[in-house]
Amino acid sequence: MLEGFDIQAMGVAAPRLAPEFGLGPGEMKWVFAISNIGMVLGAALGGWLADRVGRKPVFMTSVAMFGVFTLCVVFIGEFGTLVATRLLAGLGFGAALPNMMAFAAELSTPARRSSASSRIVMIGTIRSNSPATWKKMCTSVA
Repeated sequence: MLEGFDIQAMGVAAPRLAPEFGLGPGEMKWVFAISNIGMVLGAALGGWLADRVGRKPVFMTSVAMFGVFTLCVVFIGEFGTLVATRLLAGLGFGAALPNMMAFAAELSTPARRSSASSRIVMIGTIRSNSPATWKKMCTSVA
């Protein structure tokens, strides 16, 4: 859910962010795309790393990484640092995702194991797109 909120919040903040930083369309595409690139790389690395050192330490570290770098965006004052921070937040969330799915499957009963991951994604998608979430996001940016 937080990843969806992070991406949607950037879309809401973009009209004020671009002039504040002096960013044109070329730079803004990187601001939007880099967290998704980080998520893809993080997902590949998170699963691989979890096989070597364990799911729990990788999951805890990656969630902390996502949280810290998402909060750091508030303090950024220039384009390069903004892109690097969003990349690192994306890497953190991407690394957490395969481990979260593995935990869901492990903790589910055998009869429900096959649908556990689907339910997590579905609930997160519905929650991050709910009117209450949008209202909170829009009123906090305005």
